[in-house]
Amino acid sequence: MVCRTAAVLGGHTQACPDGHYQRIWYSSCKHGVCPQCAYIQVQQWLAKQKVRILRCDHFHVIFTIPEELRFLWRFNIKLMMQILFMCSRDALFELLGDGKYMGAKPGIIASLHTWTKTLLVHPHIHCLVTGCGLSSSGELKVCGQRFSAAL
Repeated sequence: MVCRTAAVLGGHTQACPDGHYQRIWYSSCKHGVCPQCAYIQVQQWLAKQKVRILRCDHFHVIFTIPEELRFLWRFNIKLMMQILFMCSRDALFELLGDGKYMGAKPGIIASLHTWTKTLLVHPHIHCLVTGCGLSSSGELKVCGQRFSAAL
């Protein structure tokens, strides 16, 4: 409520050296849920991520721990997290490595989420998977197509 206002957060003055113009800039709260600050932070994060992403189709895949096994999460979070990441990666590599699908190893960016919006334990991984990949011979394959690539 007080973000970029005169209240509490302070600010600074920007002025022309000859005194023709003066403007006060109030400080932002930089809080993750602030509508003004969060938008800027999200845009900056997205710009950094876009540089990392290959120019090809991408697919969103989610892996989760079955409800019957979620109670194990609390006993050893680190081990369960490693297993979830490893199984997600291995499943994607095995499926997409099959010539029937892509026949190549895709690129993957994975993000762990551990809770639902209502704060129930629900460990799951969101994967951004490339629609292209490298075959074992170093050939770039795109969604069933073959392209020669000097890599």
